[in-house]
Amino acid sequence: MAEETRVLYEIAHEYEELVEVLTNSEDETEIALLTPVVEELTDEFAAKVNACVRMRQNLALRGDQFVEQARVLETEAKRLREAGKRQAGQADRLNDYMTRCLQAGNVSQCETTIGTVFLRRTKVLVIPDEELVSGEYYNMKPTLDRKRLRKAVDAGVADTGALLEEKTSIALR
Repeated sequence: MAEETRVLYEIAHEYEELVEVLTNSEDETEIALLTPVVEELTDEFAAKVNACVRMRQNLALRGDQFVEQARVLETEAKRLREAGKRQAGQADRLNDYMTRCLQAGNVSQCETTIGTVFLRRTKVLVIPDEELVSGEYYNMKPTLDRKRLRKAVDAGVADTGALLEEKTSIALR
């Protein structure tokens, strides 16, 4: 039968229990029997922590690779957006050119092998000065200013709706 693999918290819990027994025991035989077990648990614990650190490093490395890949993709997306804007601008200029030519020739429609090109009148919304537009026509999504909120909480402002919590985290040197 295969040996069961234990997780880090199980080893830590067992280690804590054994250390407590050793600390409270006055029986030399029990201490002699449990000391090698504690040492074995210490080694097993260190091996598990080592495995966790390696996994964390691997995840961080893969995360860095994903960030770099995202940066490359963002650069490519920016290039493609700019190319799309250029082509859309060219299409707009070509439409303007055809419109001027049809108007200059007093032609309302023209049959082509692709289809019929014709002039049509539409109404387009023009906003000469956005500051003159009423606020009710704006879409606004409020966003939280976390830096300002943190400064207010640090300064002791009572009614911010936020609080500071202390958190313990891992540091690796």
